Parts: sequence; C-alpha cells; structure tokens
Amino acid sequence: MKNPGLLWALFAIGLLSLLMKVLMGEVLVIIPHRSGITEPFFVYAHNLIHNHVFSQTLSATPPPDSFRPPLYPLFLAAVQLVSGIHQWDAWVATIQYLMGAATSVFIAILGIQLAGRRVGLIAGVLSAFYLDLIYISIPFLREGLALFFLLPTFICFVEFLKTGRARWIVSTAVLYSLGLFSRPEITIVGAMLIFFFWGPLRRHFGGRKTLLIVSLALAFGPCALWAARNTRVQGHFVPFSTEGAWAFYMGQIDHPDVAYTTSDQKALDMVAVAPSEYHWYRQMMDEGLDAVIRHPLRNLWWAWLKVRLTFQEFAVHKLGLMFPVLWIVVPWVALRGRRYRWWAVGGGAALSLFQVLISQWDREAPIYLFHTSFSEIVVLAAVGFPLMMFKGEKDNWKVLAAPFLTLVLCTGLLVHHLRQRVVLCDWMLVIAAAFCISQAIDFIERKTAGKEQG
Repeated sequence: MKNPGLLWALFAIGLLSLLMKVLMGEVLVIIPHRSGITEPFFVYAHNLIHNHVFSQTLSATPPPDSFRPPLYPLFLAAVQLVSGIHQWDAWVATIQYLMGAATSVFIAILGIQLAGRRVGLIAGVLSAFYLDLIYISIPFLREGLALFFLLPTFICFVEFLKTGRARWIVSTAVLYSLGLFSRPEITIVGAMLIFFFWGPLRRHFGGRKTLLIVSLALAFGPCALWAARNTRVQGHFVPFSTEGAWAFYMGQIDHPDVAYTTSDQKALDMVAVAPSEYHWYRQMMDEGLDAVIRHPLRNLWWAWLKVRLTFQEFAVHKLGLMFPVLWIVVPWVALRGRRYRWWAVGGGAALSLFQVLISQWDREAPIYLFHTSFSEIVVLAAVGFPLMMFKGEKDNWKVLAAPFLTLVLCTGLLVHHLRQRVVLCDWMLVIAAAFCISQAIDFIERKTAGKEQG
C-alpha cells in the first residue's frame, strides 16, 4: 500500500478511532475497566508470574486448570512484567485502546481489499464511531485481543488468494493460531474459509507441499501443544478449554430467556460437588448433548431464538448522527461536478436537522449523538451484503460469510452473547453497510449523469 494519500486516510481513521475510545473509556467512563468478569484473567496472570502455573485459583499453591484459553492471561502477564504492578491497569488500557484503533484500520484495509477504496474508508470511519467496537476495547476482556488478530488473518488470507505468495499464507497461519488461543470458535472460521475457497487454495498449494505442511503446523501446532498440556493436567483429552462445555450446557439445557440465571446456577452447583474439573466438564458436555438428542425440535427452536436475540440491540441508545449525516454526505460525494450539488446538500442538511429535532436524543449528553449503533449498522448491512453478493467482485462476499455463519452456528450450539457477536460479525456488518452506502452513491451518480446527458 504505497499510496501516500491512502496511508494518511488510514492514519486519520486510526486517530479518530483512538480518540473515540479514549473519550468513551476515560472521560465518559461508559463501562469500568475491571469488574467481576474481568478479575479471573488477572488471577491467571498473577499465577503465571508468581507461581508459574495457569490457574484461576488465588492461593499459595494454586492447582493448574483448563477453564480458559491462555492468550489473554499471557498478554496481561507480559504487560505486568514491563509495566510493574502499580501501572498495570494503565498500560493494559492504553494498549487496548491502541489495538482498538488498529482494528478500525484493519476493517478499512479489509474493506479496500474486498470492495475498493471508497468502501474501505467508509467502513473505517463507521467502525471508529461504532459503539460496540468501542465497548470491547474498554473492559479488560479477551475480545479486543481476539479481533486484533482475527482481522489481520483475513487481510493476509485475501492477499494470499490474490497473489499466492508464501509470506501471506504463513502470516495467515500465525495470526490464525493466535486468534484460536483467545476465541476457540475461530476454528470454525478457518474451516468455512477452506470450504469456500477450496479451489483457489488447491491451485496455490499445488506442487508446494512443504508450504502446506508449514502453514498447517503454524496454524494448529501451538493449539495441539496446548491440548496436550490440558490432557496432561486433566488426565483426559480437552482440546481448548473446559469453558466451552459450560457455554454448551447453558445453551442447550434451558430456554434462552433464563439461561443466564437458571443454567448458570445449575452449572455452578455442578462444579461445587464435582471431584475434578474434568468431571464437571464431561457431565456438562453429556447433559447438553443428551438434551439435543432428546429434544431436537425444541433445541432447534431455541437456536433460532438465540440467533434472533444476538441480532438485537443490547443497549438502549437514542439517536446517533449516522443517518442524519448520510443525508449530507451522500449527495456531497455523489453529485461532484453537478450544478445542483449545493441545492441537494442544502436539502440534505435541512432533512438532517429535522430528523435530529424530531428524534429522541440525549440532550444532557449530546456527545452520544456521535456514536453509531448496531441497529443502524444492521439495517444498511441487510441491504449491503446481498448487493455485495450479486454486484461485488466474485467470491469476495464469502470472506464475510465465513465469520457470519460461524456466529450463527456457535450461537445455536452455545449460549448467546454480545461479545461473541462483536468479534465474529459486527465488523463484517460494518463493511457490508459501507458497501450499501457506496452503492447508493454510485446509483445517484449514474442517474444524474444520465439525466444531464439526456
């Protein structure tokens, strides 16, 4: 990417994204950095540094466990070794803000790869203001780190599809492996990509068996070593973490509306009486599978309910400026060189002002007008993704379909959760929404050009 103008645009997107995250996290403090769900990661990090064991038990001699994937605790431990205990939180917050800003740049780059410069830059700007992406960069949780590795995985994979160069598939394998260590369901994303792009991959690996073996070893070798470690600790095979059994149990035993209260408490009671971690892991897996076998139609219905719940706005937020601003930006961009451009922009500004005045927005904190919400993005994405399938470059839409289908499958099998949706889906919705906006600009350009020629 040697275009200086494009590099400056990407830098501006990263800076804008960083500004929004620091503003929301440090000035408005929309969510705390630490809470009950974040503390176990710090216990793991403490035990790694001081007891040289991977455990969420805080004691003088903590027993090793396999409850969570290891990457985020390793990240926290590495930060503390550099920052010291007193500056630990500040360093983690700063790094997460920077990773969040880089995420917006990655979204822009991937959008450029899949649908062109305009789509990518629109997607980058939308992501900078997107509230749920801001949200996951603030609390000390693994999702921001997972997204930081997942998006470059896609970027390198797309480059490999285009060029066939070894460095891109090797980079894909390394980044993919790191993603697995934070969100194991990324395994399914890889399987989807192989299925969708089997033909191009066969051509690129044809006659390059060494490259294929090296790529597979880099992608899955570290996870195999981690599974071997878990097997040694538990005395039985545990591929990624026992946390997966908990999520599967909660997703299949009780109705989605009560899973977080009823099923979670049942799981806690099960853990309290289990003689070992593997015992409750196996019990949860068996009871969840038994529920699927005994009640397939019921659990299929629950899967649909969970998917529907996942694709709803989790937080109630009033009007943001995304749609009002589009009334101004779209005619400004689409009507370049047209004699009635200023009339159209003026009409759009009037319509934008009218929408703001008649809509509900937080007059006590007007800064919230600058956020972009899931409900806004998903409306445009619902139009943009089908357009991308039929009007975009051949097969590029499949890159976005892989994480989307992974989310649908995981939501059906596991308990539904906002953070999983943000990692696997929201960024691809942002790119699809940007494609919709770009297509609207193209449509207006064609129509106005046709009228002037007529």
